[in-house]
Amino acid sequence: MYWLLSLAGALLVGCVLALLLAQVFGRGERLPDVSSGPQRAAHLASIMKSPITADRISGIRFSVALRGYRMAEVDAYLRRVSARLAELEATAGPNSPNAAADAEPNNARGLVPENKE
Repeated sequence: MYWLLSLAGALLVGCVLALLLAQVFGRGERLPDVSSGPQRAAHLASIMKSPITADRISGIRFSVALRGYRMAEVDAYLRRVSARLAELEATAGPNSPNAAADAEPNNARGLVPENKE
């Protein structure tokens, strides 16, 4: 009899605790699934259509997959950023500060001392 009352008490405490946690942390609603369907397409379209700025790059968010982020989203965004940077580098011309650094990558930051003899 003692074991049955202990079991019932533990079950009652567990139910009360579950209800309390559900009230505090939510009722367990499901978030919309962006892994497939129109939500995924809309999310990818919003990533690809937004302007590439420093603020946007630091604030970009990708859908979370089972192990990390969705590779297709990250790859598409990185290709887009790479193309934009290549475009900016091409329009900067040979007189830009980065052009001199690219010409001498080891000496650009003083990492390797010049050997003058």
